[in-house]
Amino acid sequence: MAEKRCHYCGRLFVPDPRVGDRQKACSIACQKFLYDVFMARPLRIDYPDTFYHVLSRGNERKEIFRDEKDHLRFLDTLGRMVERFKLEVHAYVLMKNIFIYLSIHKRPISPVPSSGWVSVIRSGSTEKPQARSLLRSRDIRAVALDILRGLGEQDPELILKVRKYRCQNRDVAIYILYQLGVYLNREIGKMFGVGYTAVIGAVKRGLKYIRSDGQLARVVNKIIADI
Repeated sequence: MAEKRCHYCGRLFVPDPRVGDRQKACSIACQKFLYDVFMARPLRIDYPDTFYHVLSRGNERKEIFRDEKDHLRFLDTLGRMVERFKLEVHAYVLMKNIFIYLSIHKRPISPVPSSGWVSVIRSGSTEKPQARSLLRSRDIRAVALDILRGLGEQDPELILKVRKYRCQNRDVAIYILYQLGVYLNREIGKMFGVGYTAVIGAVKRGLKYIRSDGQLARVVNKIIADI
């Protein structure tokens, strides 16, 4: 039987039905190797207080904004991202199939979760540079209990123990942990005994409660400022 040659590395293989098509397997492996080497994503410059030029275009240059409401929704999301992740957006451009913005990140961008951007207007003094790293080192359970106590819960342990128990303070506590921007959704979900999608749902409900209750919003702002 005629030998077969790998299209990429040139190795010769003698066809053998007992071991399958080794030439094809070699070609696939070589193709993957070449793709990983030459098509790898370039390294991201990742420093705090650095300018980032962020650009996103629709697939095949298709439109990503349907109408003016979509533009406004995007700007609202961008504004909440700024609040949550402590960014400074200096300029932006929105077109039908593209958006661009120029921002400064006060901390490296890589720890920023991509699960979603939701925040509440935050009051209080400017954080010390080490404050967020100190918060990250704290036990999330202790932080969650402090938040629940601040919301007026007499038995915060019960809120954590009862899985899938839904109430306003539970949703608001999840929202606050999410808004802090230092815990991953899976960490928050594990603490409250729910999954990733349930965390997002609780965040949305918590935000709705806060927006509809001025007194609650003030309480939440104080809790966040005290953490």
